[in-house]
Amino acid sequence: MNLSLQTLYDWFKTQGSYALMIALICVTIYFAFKRQWLGLIGAIAGLAFVGIFISNPELISSLSTWVATKLGISGSSTPTK
Repeated sequence: MNLSLQTLYDWFKTQGSYALMIALICVTIYFAFKRQWLGLIGAIAGLAFVGIFISNPELISSLSTWVATKLGISGSSTPTK
């Protein structure tokens, strides 16, 4: 039996994807019955944003690096006097 952290990571990733899909279905049904279309669009966009990070967690690091370089706050620069 091969029990490593990679298999545990893959299991959590799969279960997170399932939980996200269930939440998306529940939120879609809730907002559709209440006819709150703006809330429905916002919830779908928010859950899609979270889903991207569940399916590709390395994206968080690259996104934060990109934002830091755009804002000019990268950690590699020396402080000015």
